[in-house]
Amino acid sequence: MLRCCTTPWLKFVDDLELWFDPAKQVVQVRSASRVGRKDFGINRQRVESLRAGLADSS
Repeated sequence: MLRCCTTPWLKFVDDLELWFDPAKQVVQVRSASRVGRKDFGINRQRVESLRAGLADSS
């Protein structure tokens, strides 16, 4: 699954990819900026928030 996300204050578009690996029973996650090199930690925050949400639901 590929989803586009937007950085809250600068409105940069980021890609968020999620893939369930059935062999390893894990969710692979990738979040990256489409433009520029600096995202001020937004992609990491997005992934950590997702991880916390998945941990709470299990």
